[in-house]
Amino acid sequence: MLVIALTAVALGWMLWFFARSGARHPILPAALGLVIGGSLSNLVDRVRLGHVTDFLDFRYWPAFNLADSFIVIGVVILFATLLASDRSPRRHAKPSRS
Repeated sequence: MLVIALTAVALGWMLWFFARSGARHPILPAALGLVIGGSLSNLVDRVRLGHVTDFLDFRYWPAFNLADSFIVIGVVILFATLLASDRSPRRHAKPSRS
């Protein structure tokens, strides 16, 4: 029950954040969409079934589902975008006055 409540709160926050800053960067809506979609899918499974169904099992990697993949891909895109936008801009050489 605690996991359901925390997931619902996190989803609400992500939707609020998306509504306020979705147009700030062209990649942000896609990344947030992946995270929100994956989280919502896992929440629906947890409410409906009482657990999240993991159906991809490669034996050498932990079992997971597509919703988990979407969350991970979305978070990686968010971090990459954050790192790329956090870099200081290159300083251009001042034009010489002749």
